[in-house]
Amino acid sequence: MPAGTPIAPRAADSLDEALIAAGRLTAPQAEQVAALARSAFDQAFNGVIAIATVLLLATAAGIWRVARGPGNGAARLR
Repeated sequence: MPAGTPIAPRAADSLDEALIAAGRLTAPQAEQVAALARSAFDQAFNGVIAIATVLLLATAAGIWRVARGPGNGAARLR
């Protein structure tokens, strides 16, 4: 947050709260706070998507390995 910006602590917990708090600021501060809040949300969203993708690919690889047939991992599970 910009130095000296009077933002409620809960504004750091959600995008909506940050945008509501930004609406109570002067125009230049509001634009800066809104841009920072949106950027933080986008970064967090991209991180979650990346982790979900890795987990999905790992699960798919495990299923593929087990489903390949006997002698390649499926026999060991029985």
